[in-house]
Amino acid sequence: MASKQTVQAHLDKLVDADLVRVESAGEGSRGARVYTVNSQKMYAVSEDLRKVSTLYAGKGSLGDSTGTMGVASHSKPAAPGPRLVVVHGLYEGKSYTLDDRLGPGDGG
Repeated sequence: MASKQTVQAHLDKLVDADLVRVESAGEGSRGARVYTVNSQKMYAVSEDLRKVSTLYAGKGSLGDSTGTMGVASHSKPAAPGPRLVVVHGLYEGKSYTLDDRLGPGDGG
């Protein structure tokens, strides 16, 4: 269990980063404070983390403890025809060729 001082130190860091706001609990509350999340800032941080996670998606090999951001490689042009592109999530930006040889019920 974390000590009161440890919890306060973490809260102070969150306040310094503007992720959490602190206010007085009001008169008669003997110095109590109310902490609230800065939802706009928290959303911005989560979006930044999501973008960073897509840089590492599918990189590395089993057992790698960290990823490495390399220079963007120039990949070959996309194959012609219909494609499925992931627009949100871990593999955002990855695209898959849709094979038009398979029809409905043909193992798709």
